Amino acid sequence: MIKSASRCTQEKTITMVGINAEKKEAVIFNPRCKSWKCPYCAEKNSQDWQYRVLKGALELSAQGHALRFITLTSRTYATPTTSLYYFKQNWPKLQRRAKYNTEKNGAGLWTYIIIPEQHKTGVLHCHLIATTDLTSRWWHDNGYACGFGFQNKSIPVENPVGCAGYVTKYLAKSIAYNQWPPKFRRIRASQKWPVVAKPKPEGWEYKAHTDESAWFEYFLLKDYGYKVTDQRREE
Repeated sequence: MIKSASRCTQEKTITMVGINAEKKEAVIFNPRCKSWKCPYCAEKNSQDWQYRVLKGALELSAQGHALRFITLTSRTYATPTTSLYYFKQNWPKLQRRAKYNTEKNGAGLWTYIIIPEQHKTGVLHCHLIATTDLTSRWWHDNGYACGFGFQNKSIPVENPVGCAGYVTKYLAKSIAYNQWPPKFRRIRASQKWPVVAKPKPEGWEYKAHTDESAWFEYFLLKDYGYKVTDQRREE
């Protein structure tokens, strides 16, 4: 994995001011860029997704939905370029089949997290965490019919907490491999995967400022006796 930097290397130009009136503390900072190409933000993105997968898996499991870990491969003759190109066409077709077969006759809920991964050769394969009862045989046959390879597997997730471990493992590989197309999403979730907001620090309020108004706020807060920490990146 790429070694994480101590802070974001491409912080956004917008300036944020956070104020805690009870503690009489304030902080001024530039939000991080959130790009996977930034070592610091890649690590933070990975942590955020681990949290979402863990909380979502626990919530879905508590609702009675069984989870499966699924691996999809590319055709044996695929190249790095063709495997990425056809993924955009093949995955929508396959996931529609999976949704239909999972939810037909009210049998279950179809929702998933998918993590594309590239081998050292650059050829794409994918890992899914999904609520479905579809077996390896189904993914073998239907995956190939939709343009993927034969070597597709589906195994039950015994412990929902382990889902976060899968994300940690495969996102670490994704971060280490940087030959991704521009704006390619390293991990993606379906609409029905639970959206769980991370808890925000209590007592803090945040507002966006221009750099000029942030300086005005800085001195104003100082005048009112606030302890102000300026975390903006020095050029």
